Amino acid sequence: MPGKKKGPGLLGGKTMKKTGGKANPQQVNQIVREKLDARKG
Repeated sequence: MPGKKKGPGLLGGKTMKKTGGKANPQQVNQIVREKLDARKG
């Protein structure tokens, strides 16, 4: 599916911007992926 990998990166980037870069990028990406996977069902 095209664009499937872009969603988590976009959300992670927005999170990093909101936190002023203080959040751990690896943790942010992991949490975003977990939340998106949970929504899939």
